[in-house]
Amino acid sequence: NGNVVVVSPAATRKIENLSKATKVLWHRRGYKVADLNRAFLVICATDSEKLNREIGREARKRGGMVNIVNVPEE
Repeated sequence: NGNVVVVSPAATRKIENLSKATKVLWHRRGYKVADLNRAFLVICATDSEKLNREIGREARKRGGMVNIVNVPEE
C-alpha cells in the first residue's frame, strides 16, 4: 500500500475532501526537495515547465518513477 501525498498551495474541491477524509495527505505549500524522500511515483503538475523538469530530474536521481504532465516526451 502506498500513501498519496499532494503538495500544492491550492487544490481542487475533490482533493480538499479527500484530505479531510484522510484519504490523501495534502501539504498546503510549495514544493520542497524533501518531498521526494521515499517517493515511488512522482507526478509533476505545476504551472512551470522548468519546475516540473527540476522535480522530475531530482525524483529520477532518487529512483522514482516520474510523469511530467506538460512534457509528454518526459
